[in-house]
Amino acid sequence: MLSAYYHFIPKADADLVLWVANFRLKIATVGAQIELPAATITEAADTAQIIEDGFEKSAVKKQEQQEAVAYKKVLRKRDVKKLVSLAIAIKRHPLYTENMGRELGIIGTQSNAGRSPLRPTLKLKTEVGYVAISFNKQRQKGITIYSRLKGSHGWDTLISGTSVSPFKDERPLQQEGVAETREYLARYWDNATEIGQESDIVFTLFGG
Repeated sequence: MLSAYYHFIPKADADLVLWVANFRLKIATVGAQIELPAATITEAADTAQIIEDGFEKSAVKKQEQQEAVAYKKVLRKRDVKKLVSLAIAIKRHPLYTENMGRELGIIGTQSNAGRSPLRPTLKLKTEVGYVAISFNKQRQKGITIYSRLKGSHGWDTLISGTSVSPFKDERPLQQEGVAETREYLARYWDNATEIGQESDIVFTLFGG
């Protein structure tokens, strides 16, 4: 029938710790007034102290866990993205090989096949004086577009972080009067960091 007397025990942890601390401080005085044995008073005070220490350790562990989880999210959002961006740059390098990709673990696996990829889609429209590059955003902040002449190695950054579609590539011909085939690809952009997968390479013949 002890449960009938539990109505005065606070349910919230913080309130319970305060109640126990007060009990520990006052039990000696009250115990002496009703002539409790000294051993009983000491045991009660020790028990109260054990409860306080246990709840304090639990609170510290809980805070540490919350901080650890928050830090893990920061690492994934900030530092993992740095490695991903470097990996993408390596894969774009003209000297990159599939064997290098396997060594670094940067080749996609079957486990990713069922996921919806974060990957932009580019559409080109050639106009007089520029190439209009349209893209989907998939609720992302922006996009980085790369370009190169067909047959050349390496990619040049055309625009980083643009959010307005279509983007106009208004660069002049490298040789006046000589049409050129321009290739484009893109990745999504978020606060100066590229995210997701590269788009397919698209190309168009631009005559100026």
